[in-house]
Amino acid sequence: MTHLHGDHFGGLVQNGKLAYPNATVCVSQKEYDFWLDPQHLAQACPERKPAFQRVQDVFKILAAANKVKTFSGDAPLLPGITPMFAPGHTPGHTAYSIVSDGNKLLAWGDIVEADTGNYHQLRFRYGSGYQNPRSPVCSGSQ
Repeated sequence: MTHLHGDHFGGLVQNGKLAYPNATVCVSQKEYDFWLDPQHLAQACPERKPAFQRVQDVFKILAAANKVKTFSGDAPLLPGITPMFAPGHTPGHTAYSIVSDGNKLLAWGDIVEADTGNYHQLRFRYGSGYQNPRSPVCSGSQ
């Protein structure tokens, strides 16, 4: 996983059951710790609580099935798949270098923050506020 936002992990568990029972989810330890910390859920502003709760609900099921593998550092996860720490969007955001038969791919997700409610006047801002569960970004500041 690049990071633990619902639009990235949302299909892993359906109706309380693993959608991909043979898959193991790899996520950086820093990302996992941030989202699974009960204190972060308790301290999150009201707009963020559902996001924290969703991660905790889904990953509780995955962890109980022994389907979560966390990692730190940049050691390959599998031959040709190497994580690259890329914090900013979230505290443990990760990109992946994928190399196979001399071909290379850099896989990432959500590297640019955008307010997409008004496409003809797309506004960008740096950072998402996820470093702190009670960030002022919760209250609508841009």
